[in-house]
This record gives sequence, structure tokens and C-alpha cells, in this order.
Amino acid sequence: METSVLSGDITEQSSGAIVVGLYEGASGSGGAFGAVNRALDGVLTALMDDGEIKGKRGEFTLVHTLGKIAPARVLIAGLGKHDSFDAERSRTISARALRYLRGKGITDVATVLLGSGAGGLDAGVSAQAIVEGAALGLYEFNKYKSNTSGGGEIKSLTIVGQDASSLDEVREGVELGRLLADAVNL
Repeated sequence: METSVLSGDITEQSSGAIVVGLYEGASGSGGAFGAVNRALDGVLTALMDDGEIKGKRGEFTLVHTLGKIAPARVLIAGLGKHDSFDAERSRTISARALRYLRGKGITDVATVLLGSGAGGLDAGVSAQAIVEGAALGLYEFNKYKSNTSGGGEIKSLTIVGQDASSLDEVREGVELGRLLADAVNL
């Protein structure tokens, strides 16, 4: 899987899906979730009002954008309670989110820095956790299998940060995460 880092607006990323997080009990008006919600004319808060999106830990809601924004789909990842969010939870959620999207046949994914900003994680720590989670979660040992899972393959992961000044830190986190995951997978 090729991993890249850039600064910009997550709603402008041309990809099969983007991943944004939501804390349990959050209003949904801020951060990347709020930006995506505004770009989709309030669809996400309507789903929150209907009880379909709660932000509970491990909850995933896939929303088709129907051409309103560049990505074809938005995966809302429930981050759980804000005060208990850490790098390990980011790693776990990233692994599960990418496995979920792979199962849907999506090959290119963009994500925000889960837990960075309001979550209190440093941008580099968040990037490291995302890359580790993605690489470990997508790993399959298929040497002795005649049939693999058939869910496709995530070919690219783009980590989108809003703060251009932290991109070097994010790149360092990506590289460290890739090295650690590759060592574990080996």
C-alpha cells in the first residue's frame, strides 16, 4: 500500500472513500466531520438526529456522497469517549476501518489525522498509529492458501492534515509506523 501525506481539505480528496472520526456525544459541528457535514448539506447531522451515527467506539457508518464532494463515500468512524481516546484506539480504529473499506472493494482511501487536534494526539503520533493500524490490519498471510479473501486490495492511503506546518512531523510518523508494521508483519 502506498502512503502519502498532504495538507488540504478532506472534502476535496478524489478517492473511493474518506475516513473522518466522531467522538461519542459530540455535536458534529467541528473539525473534519463538520466540514464534511456542511459540504453534504447537513446529511451527517440528520443521521445523528435519527440515531444512526452516535460516535460509539468501533461504530462505522458508510455514506455515499452522490457527487456532492470529490470522494465517492465517507466512512464515519466512531471514536468513543473523548477522554479515553489514545494512540492505541486510533491504531485499532484505523485497522478496522481499512478492513471494512477493503471489504467494500474500495482501493484508495484518504483519512484525517484521527485524534489530532481536539483529541490531543500529536500529529506525528496520530499518523504513526494510522499507518501501523492500516498495515497490520490489512496484512494477510496467503502463502499456503489457494483462495484469498477476495475483498480486493487497498492500494493507496492518503493522510490529510489541515496544518501545513506539521507535515514534516506527519511524514516522520508515517515512516516510523511503516517501519514498525513491516517489522511485525515480517
